[in-house]
Amino acid sequence: CGDLIGDAGYRFVASQAILVAAIQSGNYDARSRTLLLQFCRKYDVSVNSIAAVELALAIHLVDIARKAALDSLVQDMLPADFSGMTEEEKKAILKKRKKKQRYIRIAKISGVALVG
Repeated sequence: CGDLIGDAGYRFVASQAILVAAIQSGNYDARSRTLLLQFCRKYDVSVNSIAAVELALAIHLVDIARKAALDSLVQDMLPADFSGMTEEEKKAILKKRKKKQRYIRIAKISGVALVG
């Protein structure tokens, strides 16, 4: 980590921010990765370091997707019919389902990032 002191550290953090922003927007694909790698080359940021960050993020996102899959088992036990439920209960169920769908999208993105 000695080479991450000063300007080199700021450039590395900036490249991480670009990576995270691209993943969060859901638009991280080959074009985004190419742009990120060009940034790294231009500003002398280790491409291997960024690849390690990509891998760490992908592993984290896959782990989140696994947890979401386990949550889906619980959701399957929830009633499909909302009759007799309060608005708050309905909103909570729908929020959980949307969260699961978001995790699935994240897992797809992480799979693309792993394949590169």
